[in-house]
Amino acid sequence: MKKLNDLHSGHDLLIIGPSLYSKKYGGVIRHIHVLSSLAVLQGATFYDPGSTDGKITWRVIGVFWSALRVWKVARRIKASNVWINTSIYPMAFLKLLLILMGMRMTSGCVVRVFFHGGRFETIEFLKSSVIRKVCWAILHRALFFHFLSVEQGKGFSIIFPASEWKLFSNFIPETSLLPKRSGKTKSFLFVGRLIKEKGVNEIVMAIDSLHKQGLWPDGMEFWFVGDGPEMDMLQGATYRFSDGTIRILGVLSSDELDSVYQSSFALVLPSYAEGFPYVVIEAMRAGLPLICTSTGVLADLVKPHVNGLVIQAGDIKGLADAMKTLICDEILTNKLGKNNAKFFLDNLSGYAAEEFYDKLLKVA
Repeated sequence: MKKLNDLHSGHDLLIIGPSLYSKKYGGVIRHIHVLSSLAVLQGATFYDPGSTDGKITWRVIGVFWSALRVWKVARRIKASNVWINTSIYPMAFLKLLLILMGMRMTSGCVVRVFFHGGRFETIEFLKSSVIRKVCWAILHRALFFHFLSVEQGKGFSIIFPASEWKLFSNFIPETSLLPKRSGKTKSFLFVGRLIKEKGVNEIVMAIDSLHKQGLWPDGMEFWFVGDGPEMDMLQGATYRFSDGTIRILGVLSSDELDSVYQSSFALVLPSYAEGFPYVVIEAMRAGLPLICTSTGVLADLVKPHVNGLVIQAGDIKGLADAMKTLICDEILTNKLGKNNAKFFLDNLSGYAAEEFYDKLLKVA
């Protein structure tokens, strides 16, 4: 991996985003790690302008510190391609604007901005038409804008009507499927932060509904992987279902999580809001059918009765019915899982990532 001083004008790629050595965990950081693993991007330089995390005062300081760092290095950076990775939150967006203002734009330099989590509609200061015009004048220094979902891109177009944008995907570097493990226990699976917004309360209520109707099969389990504020609620539910229906596995290592995917029946993600969750890619790699809402990229990835079952956020009956459908219809369950496995190999694997970014580098 190159250092900033190694960049030569006309031939190189500079990727701006979180550090590869960051101890924090999140979608943007994981994205940067995936990029660093790709053969087609091995000549790229990765640069971390700094974080805007913490209390509001430190966030403001972090924004200007990040911009200052970029301004200082911009005088000696020459690259033909600059890719900026950012989330769509107020401080992150402000940092993006300052970075674009400070960059030294060499002739023929192609700047792309890759937007990850968040929504432009939630940024309050963009409700002012004057501020929007100023922001757009700065944003115009980038030639291309990329979003993880159509939903995000449409929100961008509402705020900045003259804009054009493209989609990009999250990928994982693996190039092969996870083989299924046969076993007596069937288990639905949730992976993620244990918070209300992920629909974990609705999952418990749907399980309760199926139990009361006598539709929950003997030996069927629901596994929760993760940690968060709803842990106490889930632990209480494990006592309520004394037959071991609910199991809380906590935070798992990568290898442990792979093993759980291999042993699972289907992934359930009844979220109120999502971006492009990596858990969906991992579940597809394991050939699992999906039960999810149509938020974020899920609306584009999951087609009803093709590779998953789509429900409304907060719809407990709809969730229970979807789980019952997979329990009772083995042919459908197998079809959905196989379609997901194929979709992963074709669109979300390491091979797909290599092809996508190779094409991106060739488009000016």
